[in-house]
Amino acid sequence: MHHADQGEVWGRVEELRDSCDVSSPTGSLSDVYRTHKTGFETLVNSFEADPLANGLAVFHGAEMLSLDIFNRKAVHREYFKKILRGIALETMYRKSTVTAVPEAEARFRAVDFVDRFDQGELESFDGVALGTERRFDNGETAGFGLFVGSDVVHLTSLRSDTRAGKKHRPHPPID
Repeated sequence: MHHADQGEVWGRVEELRDSCDVSSPTGSLSDVYRTHKTGFETLVNSFEADPLANGLAVFHGAEMLSLDIFNRKAVHREYFKKILRGIALETMYRKSTVTAVPEAEARFRAVDFVDRFDQGELESFDGVALGTERRFDNGETAGFGLFVGSDVVHLTSLRSDTRAGKKHRPHPPID
C-alpha cells in the first residue's frame, strides 16, 4: 500500500520554502523551484551523465545523499537531470563543512550499499504496473528496489536527516 503523512509532507515543504526565503500564496514547492530556477539549472547543467553509467551516487561533502541504479543506461540518462534538480533543491540551504569524499571511497560506499540492500528488513509490495517493490527504512537510509523476477529495474536509496530532530528524505526528481 502506498501512503504518505500529508501533514508531514506539507510541513517539510513549508520548512524548505522558509529555508530558501520563498513565500508562496499556494504553499507550493514549485514556487521554490521557480524562484531559484536559474541557479538550479546552472548547477544541473554543469553535470553530464556518463554515457557508460546506469546509476548515480550523489554526495554532499562526505555524506552520500542518494543512490539510484537503473537497469538500462538510457533510463539513467533520462532521469539524470531530474534527479539532480531534486538534489539541488534539497541541498540549496545545506552547508558542508567537510571536503568532498575521495572517488575510491565514494565508489566503495555505493557498492557497499548495494551489497547490503537485502540484509535489512524489507517490505514487499506488488509493483504499480508490474514486478515487486521492496522497501526499507533503517533510520539512516530509506529506499526501494523495483524487481521483475530477480532482475533489478530501479534501486534507490535516500539518506534520512535528523536536522532539528526531524527525519526527512530528499525530494523526488523535479520535471
